[in-house]
Amino acid sequence: MIENEYSPEESIAIARLIWTLINRNEAVNRKEADFFANTLQQLKISRTEFDQSLSLSLDEAYHLVRNMPTMKRHECGKLLRFAVTSDGVIELAELSMLNEILEEAAIFRADKKSQKKSEGGF
Repeated sequence: MIENEYSPEESIAIARLIWTLINRNEAVNRKEADFFANTLQQLKISRTEFDQSLSLSLDEAYHLVRNMPTMKRHECGKLLRFAVTSDGVIELAELSMLNEILEEAAIFRADKKSQKKSEGGF
């Protein structure tokens, strides 16, 4: 599922955002817990490492994700979207939180390097 290799810091930041999203209603069901455990495994993070990283603030997690290249951010966006649907129920509160995370982490912002000046148009 994960196509890009993340640094350990990026992986922790992504896991922190996913945890914030699925724990939005302060109740994580079995399907969400299984999804999160699988995601930690794919991100190459142990549960102990994640628990120790909970001191990472959301602002720091957003900063790390914002500074990732476009393709990594897009992959992160996919993981966040999968997290919302992991339990088979789409809740308005989770969608709202997903939107906040996508905006704050600038998931769909283009990299400045990859932007090309328009050579014309109409």
